[in-house]
Amino acid sequence: MAYCTMRANQDLRPDVKTSQPNILIIEKSATFSQLLKQTLLAGGMKSLRAIPRFPALPKSRKAFDKVNAVVIGSNANNTAAVTAFLRQLSQSHKHIPVIVITDNPKGLRSVDPSPAGFLNWSDFSRLPAMLEQALQNDSGPGTRPESESIRILFVDDSYSVRFAYQKMLLENGYAVDVARNALEALKLAKKNPYDLAIVDYYLPDTNGDKLCSLLRQLDKNGHLQIALLTATYRDDVIKSALESGAIECMFKNEAKELFLARIASLARHVKAQKGLLQSKQELLHVLQSVHDVILGVNPDNRIAFFNKHAKKVIGENTRLLGQPLSKVLSFYDKEPNSSHLSPVNGTRLDKLVDRDSLVCSFATDADTLYDCNMTRIDKNNEQVEFLIILR
Repeated sequence: MAYCTMRANQDLRPDVKTSQPNILIIEKSATFSQLLKQTLLAGGMKSLRAIPRFPALPKSRKAFDKVNAVVIGSNANNTAAVTAFLRQLSQSHKHIPVIVITDNPKGLRSVDPSPAGFLNWSDFSRLPAMLEQALQNDSGPGTRPESESIRILFVDDSYSVRFAYQKMLLENGYAVDVARNALEALKLAKKNPYDLAIVDYYLPDTNGDKLCSLLRQLDKNGHLQIALLTATYRDDVIKSALESGAIECMFKNEAKELFLARIASLARHVKAQKGLLQSKQELLHVLQSVHDVILGVNPDNRIAFFNKHAKKVIGENTRLLGQPLSKVLSFYDKEPNSSHLSPVNGTRLDKLVDRDSLVCSFATDADTLYDCNMTRIDKNNEQVEFLIILR
């Protein structure tokens, strides 16, 4: 278990003297520590201090008198250290809220006292809001209306139906465009980035299942949520629509409250997808500025991202994007208390995540070895699934 001793009232001081709350970040990786600091700075929190190891308590007890909140980066290898630190901190500073960023909170949920909150690494952009919530000690996280910024395309051949549903959705804060047939719907979808499409099954120029399929083809980012609206309960209609890309079936005779609840559920899903995309974009932006070599790898084990420093180290003329990882890097295991290296061949990346003994070399420079850290940022992401950090 890794601990470090600190002089009271010195090493836990924030980097900036300010009246803002003092936030302590504990994260082993310099890259991810910088990522968390940049995220909090962007969220308006400027009184920050980052350390790579858990401070020894109670030796650093007095230093924690000036800490208002703690953010911990956790992985599969330091669950025991996180648990021990939380228990020690609770004995002297139980009032300090702790946010743990981890992709596996299961082993920490039973800790008494439990952290103020958990975040997945892919949701790191939510950290400022969660931290502010914890510091205010509110009863629950602040929420915005689910309808905010959600744009809907409603398709039905009946004027009265279009009018009634558009009025209902507008009154509940949604932005709504209407179309009376598939042709109008497709013209609108080509011009506008809709979040939701509600499609009647029986249309004058085609059936709703065909329109669902066409709308799905136009959705380049895969963010459009499509719901079928019908007056029939026929199994074949529902089955055909779901197979064509609809994810929900709604019925025209169901209660207004139930319809709106279904829409709100779809809206939450849309917002979650947008938040995830924004988090990934912010992550890649921050990683461009760090001085470690960063490679992003897709599920096919091909390079999908690299930062500026990677190109500088590997060579400006070396092709990286789209290359198989095996042609760029060679992995080795360091044997304990030995300089001997064992080649790692044919091992899936998910088996290498969080392995502390991993080193690697580039195919262009086999003699130079780098310490290698790997983390999975999103197992469902088709573009970047793993990040490899070399230093």
